[in-house]
Amino acid sequence: MVTTATNVQVFDKELYQALAERASAYARENALVNKIPVALAPFNMEQYKKPVFGETDNIRGGRPSVGDKVTTRKDTKVFELADVYMTLYWDQYDIMKEGKFLEQMKTEQLQEWARQANMSLLKGVFDEGYSNPAVDATGSAGQGNKLINGILDDADTVADLDGTDSALTAAGDVYAALVKMVTSIPFRYVQGKEIILGMTPHFYEMANSATFTNTAGKTEWEMFMDKHVSGPSPYKVSSEIMFSDDLFKVAGDVTNTNDRLFAVIAEPNIIERAYSRGFGKMGPDIPNSVGGIEQTWTVKEAGCVIRPEAVLLSEVITW
Repeated sequence: MVTTATNVQVFDKELYQALAERASAYARENALVNKIPVALAPFNMEQYKKPVFGETDNIRGGRPSVGDKVTTRKDTKVFELADVYMTLYWDQYDIMKEGKFLEQMKTEQLQEWARQANMSLLKGVFDEGYSNPAVDATGSAGQGNKLINGILDDADTVADLDGTDSALTAAGDVYAALVKMVTSIPFRYVQGKEIILGMTPHFYEMANSATFTNTAGKTEWEMFMDKHVSGPSPYKVSSEIMFSDDLFKVAGDVTNTNDRLFAVIAEPNIIERAYSRGFGKMGPDIPNSVGGIEQTWTVKEAGCVIRPEAVLLSEVITW
């Protein structure tokens, strides 16, 4: 058992190195988040400015000659950045109490920080973080004041998924809902690209239930996938479907009761995740009053929707 101050310092160094490796790994683990292109803002800035290019004019036909020069309209979108941080600490008592399991405990704390940082890109940064899904029926709801919006806040909403409402209760409703989600993205964004679909896991279970199985023996989900993943549909969908309650539920949604669908073209002219400070420790270790140390781990980020018409979230789905 480690008991001396000297060994505490040695342990601190080894633990920090282990945590630093895990911090960079956790930042890359969320499959959906990692499909969103990265933009790097200048270090520790409060805003990320994205140039947005519009239509190009003065392209002409006929014999080439000097004339009106080609022009492209340009705008700029400004996104506020905010930190998602935690204070990590340990001391001699923690080392004696937890022993070899201290690294495991701190690693799990670090993983929760990275999970909340990824949620913050989609659902916004809250000054009190997110609730514990184990004790919150709505599952990881934002707490306190919202500091900046997330991607879901700025996405366009798709309503009336079955053509009338989003209560999917009859045969044909699931297929209609999935088709409406992907075809609601203007085709000029879709052409030559794959649509990434995301959803709450309960949607998949319901979409493959007996209610939505046709006489051919396939569910409406399977029919949709056959046509839009491997079939001839011009609205080509990625085979990598992203399932998450953390990312796609919004305030008031109840786990395994309310569902959401999400659809996006993951291109940097459409959607980005901006960072002005990456996942890692900020500043020096600070000695605490009982012979240990405190560390601040932070990431400064924002989820940026540049073309909301190609970033879609369904209204709440009921069954």
